[in-house]
Amino acid sequence: CKQITQQMIQDWVLHKAKVSPVTANREIRYLRSLFNHGIKKDLITVNPTKGIDFLPTEKRLKYIPPAEDIDLVIAMADKDTQDYLWAIRETMARVNEINRLSWDDVDLHNRFVVLYTRKKKGGHLTPRKVPTTEKLQSILLHRHDERDLSLPWVFWHKERRQPFQNRNKLMGRLCPKAEVKPFGFHALRHAGASIMDMNNVPIG
Repeated sequence: CKQITQQMIQDWVLHKAKVSPVTANREIRYLRSLFNHGIKKDLITVNPTKGIDFLPTEKRLKYIPPAEDIDLVIAMADKDTQDYLWAIRETMARVNEINRLSWDDVDLHNRFVVLYTRKKKGGHLTPRKVPTTEKLQSILLHRHDERDLSLPWVFWHKERRQPFQNRNKLMGRLCPKAEVKPFGFHALRHAGASIMDMNNVPIG
C-alpha cells in the first residue's frame, strides 16, 4: 500500500471514468475509505487519494414508476417471484434486506418484520422494525404454512437451496414483458416513499 502513489490513483480514476463519472467517483470513495482505514490502523501514514477531486456528474431525476406499471410487472412474474416483489414493495426494503430475511426476523403475531442493513456508518448490520401491511401479512402467512422447515429464509433459490445473492436480470426480463418503461428494484423503494410523501408522512 505504501508504494501506491497519487498519480497511480489518478490514472485509475481516469480509466474508470471511461465507464462513467459516477463509477469513477465511487472508486475514489472506496479507495479513500480504504486508505483512511489503513491510517487508522497504523498500517500506512499517507492517503494517496488526498487532493483528488470527484469528477463532475450530471444529476438526473430518479424515475419513479407509477403504481399501474408496478402492478403490470408483478403480474408478469411467477407466484414465488410475485411474493418477493410484493415484499420489497410493501416494506420499501433494499433487495439485500429481503434476500437475507429469515423466519427469525418475522413476527406474524405482532405483525412486523426486522430488516437488516449495512448502510449505516461503520458498515455494521443494523436492524429496523417494519410493520406488515395486510398484503404482506397474507403473503407471509401463506409462505410460513408452506415453508421448508430445513431452511431458515423466507425467500431462497429453489435449485441451490440458499438465499439469493442478487437478482440483477429479473427486472430486465419482467419490464419488457409488461411493456412498461424499465425500472429496477430500488424504484419500488422510491415509489413507496413517494406515496408516503404525498400522504404527508415524514420520510425520516
